[in-house]
Amino acid sequence: MTDADAMHRTEAESAQGAAPPWPDRDLSSITGPWPPPLRAAAALAMASPQPMWLGWGDEAACLCNPACRTILGHHPEPGRPAGEVWAAAGDLRDLLAAARRGEARTETRVLPIDRGQGPEKVAVTFALGPVLQADGTACGFLCVATLGAEAVRLPGEEADAVLRAAAARKAFLADLSDALRDLDDPAAIACAASSRLGPHLNLARCGFAEADSPGEAVVVGGDWTDGSSSVTGVHRLDSFGAFVAGALRSGRPAVVRDVATDPRLDPAHRSAYGALGVRAHVATPVLRPRGLAAVLFVHSASPRNWSEDEADLLREVAERTCAAIEAARATRALRDSEAFIRDILQASNDCIEVLDLDGQLRFMSEGGQRVKEIGDFGRLAGESWVRLWPPAARRLAEAALATARSGGVGSFRAQAPTETGSPRFWDVVISPIMDPQGRSARLLAISRDITTQRHAEAALRESEARFRNMADSAPVMIWTTDAQGRCTYVNRRWREFTGRPPAEALGLGYLSAMHPDDVPPARDMIRTGQRPERAEYRLRRADGSWAWVLDAATARHSPEGAFMGYIGSVADITDRKLAEERRALLVNELNHRVKNTLATVQSLAAQSFRLGQVDRAVRKAFEARLMSLARAHDVLTQQSWEGARLDDLARRALTPFSTDPARLSLRGPALWLPPRIVLALAMAFHELATNAAKYGALSGPDGHVDLSWEATRMAGERRLRLVWAESRGPSVEPPTRQGFGSRLIEHGLANELGGEVEIDYCASGVICRLDAPLPTEGNE
Repeated sequence: MTDADAMHRTEAESAQGAAPPWPDRDLSSITGPWPPPLRAAAALAMASPQPMWLGWGDEAACLCNPACRTILGHHPEPGRPAGEVWAAAGDLRDLLAAARRGEARTETRVLPIDRGQGPEKVAVTFALGPVLQADGTACGFLCVATLGAEAVRLPGEEADAVLRAAAARKAFLADLSDALRDLDDPAAIACAASSRLGPHLNLARCGFAEADSPGEAVVVGGDWTDGSSSVTGVHRLDSFGAFVAGALRSGRPAVVRDVATDPRLDPAHRSAYGALGVRAHVATPVLRPRGLAAVLFVHSASPRNWSEDEADLLREVAERTCAAIEAARATRALRDSEAFIRDILQASNDCIEVLDLDGQLRFMSEGGQRVKEIGDFGRLAGESWVRLWPPAARRLAEAALATARSGGVGSFRAQAPTETGSPRFWDVVISPIMDPQGRSARLLAISRDITTQRHAEAALRESEARFRNMADSAPVMIWTTDAQGRCTYVNRRWREFTGRPPAEALGLGYLSAMHPDDVPPARDMIRTGQRPERAEYRLRRADGSWAWVLDAATARHSPEGAFMGYIGSVADITDRKLAEERRALLVNELNHRVKNTLATVQSLAAQSFRLGQVDRAVRKAFEARLMSLARAHDVLTQQSWEGARLDDLARRALTPFSTDPARLSLRGPALWLPPRIVLALAMAFHELATNAAKYGALSGPDGHVDLSWEATRMAGERRLRLVWAESRGPSVEPPTRQGFGSRLIEHGLANELGGEVEIDYCASGVICRLDAPLPTEGNE
């Protein structure tokens, strides 16, 4: 590898060589993991009044001491390659290569400098030698620069060129500052800097890119070109080459003089630059505490030996542009924040006031002036805040003010009218505003109008008092729970009935007054859902006896619809339960006697029919009718003779005639019928089913019976409309005479129900229609 190649190894390779981090710009300290000999050489150079500079790594990263300013005219940024810093001295590669080999060299170069008497050429002798480690290897090199005693004045034309270049740079920076001063849009600032820098340096393209937060990519929002294509968009740093990314992240400019010959670029990167028409470029980073913040990039369409002056200008433009963008963003954020705070203060109905430590009013928000109905705040500015409160509230205001002065938070509630005399009640909090040293500088008072809240609280207290008075006067026990089912209130009647203090009922304590066997259903009553619930259970009286009670609960909801718990009433139903038990006993006795009576009738019929004077078919028909009547009695018995449902009655009456549910269709609402109608319909269903089994649809294998009903209302009267329809049976012909069954249905049923019955002997099957009045719901 040649010395030139060694100077241009990639940044990734040099990173493996553990290049030391350079000290701060003021060179006031030497930090980082440097080898001790190199650290000692750096300390020597920093303390020396003689121009000295230190080199390190394959790129000869350069650290100049302050005395080098006498030669260079400026103090170069630490870490820049020596070939860039000392570009005016010509090619230093041989000297640097010798130092890496451990050799010392001395060479004299003529450099243009200005020591205050105009541009001149001065011979500068570079005495450069290696800095050796204990094992004899070079870890860097130290160069001592000595100015010759004789100076050669630059020719007038050349001196004028130097002065013109300096003046042009100064004018450019002044113009740039003027252009950026009044801009507040980051994109406009970047555009203004690029559009001025490109023509000034005769570039093909330049732009300002901002780095993302991880520092992995840069965003080019806009660029200036001389007609070349734009490179706006998002670009990853690694896509420009490893040495470029490494240099930018470490704060060093990435300089390429010729894309085609730079050994640090691989073919893919050369091809990418070539596609953009780039032969030389400089990327100048701007670092912030969080890392890489932005990059100023410039492109040239031809190879270019970038000068130190150009590098300094790029650093200056990059810093100024980034600073202008940051200032614009900060200004915009401050403006937005101020507008946001102003909007909040204007929209808020709280009165926000700022006081000085003497308690004098200095500021009041627009919303506060509105809610306090103040027409002119200027009349109140500078007044004592305490004196603005009515006499009855001043003692509270003074105490809160004293608490805030001492660093605490004072608060109070007081009534005070607005400026126009409207009565208001205020909730006031006053706290200190601290200065940067943590001391109270001013006071912040926030007064909130709680008049509506106070009225609501008073109305709530009045409502609660009315409820308690009403509940304590009620003849039943009343209770409330929260949304979790915990008791929150019991009235006086509950306390008198159970003999227990209210505290024992709160929470889940009310369960202890219930009979242990009844606790689970009572507790589950308020857990089954937010709907009305009822439960019967036993409750212990104050004398220790058990009483049956009926508990009815209703869900409570807030105005917004949120479930708040239950309210319930508990009534003593012990007498009703005893009456029900007595009635059940009587009904059971009646049922027993009715069954005995029917059994006696059936026995008498059997004994009478044995005489042989009655046809066998007549006897069986009578017994079947008797059994149908018994089944109807069974239905009524199950309901304590209060009535029965029509569908249950029909199912029991027809099941003996067909066990195939596909042959019987029952359709209609769940209709409750009184006992009188139940017995009449039971006999009618029996006669219709018997006739169908003998001659109609149920006499064959495919016949079908459809029984349907509905409850209608006509002229304010409820009516039962019922239809028996047979189908798919043998052909039907009207009978030549009317038998017992037909008479029972057409005349007996119609008379019993007070309605109309019609039997139609269609060829396809018998159809029976019933239209009869029904009792009202309250009388069923």
